[in-house]
Amino acid sequence: MLVPIVRFLRSAARLDADAFAREHPDPVLVIEPFVGGGERTSFETLAPGPGGSSVGRSVAILRKREGANAFGMMVTLGRATNNDVQIPNPQVSKFHAYVMFDAEGRASLNDAGSTHGTFVAGRRLAPKTEKALLEDGVVVRLGPVKATYYSPAAFFAYLTSQ
Repeated sequence: MLVPIVRFLRSAARLDADAFAREHPDPVLVIEPFVGGGERTSFETLAPGPGGSSVGRSVAILRKREGANAFGMMVTLGRATNNDVQIPNPQVSKFHAYVMFDAEGRASLNDAGSTHGTFVAGRRLAPKTEKALLEDGVVVRLGPVKATYYSPAAFFAYLTSQ
């Protein structure tokens, strides 16, 4: 699910780093504004706010949704409504990519055979065979949709710097 970033900005303003991490324990992708497809949503902004602020950005929380699909080990990303994170852009594949977590909680991103590719730090991942470890601040792209990965602590630092 995509959530407007303002919800997290408010939370970061009232909490310290430890309390924020307890309230928001999952890593996130901060998604740059993009043009969606089909029906109108609050995430269909075309540009960030003045001075490149976070206004207009949305957040994808990297966790399984309630009543999730059968792929219990992965957080799925794509255009279809049955993904854990739905990204309503026509150039994002129905099942575009997925995130998996290892025993230590480190996240890796994998392309699911998407049409327009999955990129990490500017490099396209080989579909279905290559995974890339996600580190705080790394920029990823799902087709044309650009996002930045953050752990809870790094997300708090990002929010409080805005």
